[in-house]
Amino acid sequence: MPKPIFKEFDTSSKQLNEWKQALNESKGIKTIVLVIDNNKESHPIVKLAEALTGVQTQHLVFDTAFKVARGRPQTLENIVHKLNIKAGGINHLVDFGRNLYVLI
Repeated sequence: MPKPIFKEFDTSSKQLNEWKQALNESKGIKTIVLVIDNNKESHPIVKLAEALTGVQTQHLVFDTAFKVARGRPQTLENIVHKLNIKAGGINHLVDFGRNLYVLI
């Protein structure tokens, strides 16, 4: 697995082209762009840029990131599950057992 690449970006930008350019830098590689900020206005533009570029994003506010840093394992687990799904992973499998009947 390649090492993650970390890039900083001004999340206060309201210019869609800047967001698209930032996300397009990661296009073509298996990636999820993690945006951590405290700017409530950035979420809609992050998701719009995601839709236009096809690059997966995960937006976290600082408070959520700090919960993880303060040792809140459930918060970290929820974030990891969400990232796993976005990366095409499977978080849970249902075992129906041997006595599964098909109802028609």
